Amino acid sequence: MRKGEALALKWSDIDFTSNIISINKTVSIGNKHRVVVNNTTKTKRNRAISMDARTMQLLKEWRFQQRQDLLRLGFNPFDKEQVVFQNFDNEVVRPNLVAVWNKRICDKNGLRRIKIHGFRHTHASLLFDAGVPMEDVKQRLGHASIQTTMDIYTHVTKDKQDKTALSFAQYMEN
Repeated sequence: MRKGEALALKWSDIDFTSNIISINKTVSIGNKHRVVVNNTTKTKRNRAISMDARTMQLLKEWRFQQRQDLLRLGFNPFDKEQVVFQNFDNEVVRPNLVAVWNKRICDKNGLRRIKIHGFRHTHASLLFDAGVPMEDVKQRLGHASIQTTMDIYTHVTKDKQDKTALSFAQYMEN
């Protein structure tokens, strides 16, 4: 999902029974630099993305930790409108703060930093490398047009390039 879509997530958007996250809003910066939650995504198309069991387990663990923290700070930890990622005032996180967190995590752990949107590109590229059909990737990323998916997100990996060259050579030998 896009950064603003992740920041707009509420726990009510996550279905732990079906392992599905509903993407239906986004966070942006509005007038006077105020955080705004828009009731639509960038492409004005809501979508539901299926998640793996491990990711859902990590979300459950985060929700448990968050509830403990909110209770300690005097907030209602069971509010149905609770955002998944909040600041210290239990408000929606400012989008630019995510880059700060990312830099701190990378610096602390000696990791090469990838820009936040780069994780979206990487996810798409790995989906293609895993053989996921283009239409499925388009739906998962929430693109209005498959052309956008093809033009922007199809970074072919070195392994895939090697397999393509080998497949062509084998075809020509037969």
